[in-house]
Amino acid sequence: MINLKTIPFRYEGAKKIDWSDPVLILDGVEYDLSLLKDGDSAKTEGQLRSVTRSGDDYSVDVAVAFYVTNKIRTTIDKMELTASEDGVILVVEKDLKEATQIEVSE
Repeated sequence: MINLKTIPFRYEGAKKIDWSDPVLILDGVEYDLSLLKDGDSAKTEGQLRSVTRSGDDYSVDVAVAFYVTNKIRTTIDKMELTASEDGVILVVEKDLKEATQIEVSE
């Protein structure tokens, strides 16, 4: 299982987050979280900001993209998501006419 906290990060944050236990995929870049020993934590730069492992469960902080369109900030804010199955966790789409749409599946 993965517990994910989003951190809004304009433009350079992740636009698509996938989970294929134990691999977190941010915009196509794979992070094998099982390489972290049980009970350990790590802080990083870039889209994956931090990760903590507890058995087969992982807690991560991820920088997620947001856009400003027509002076309207997207709805991306700090969120907490949990996924227990493989698949897409979050998709951020840029629409030039409206604020960004967010799809979340758990």
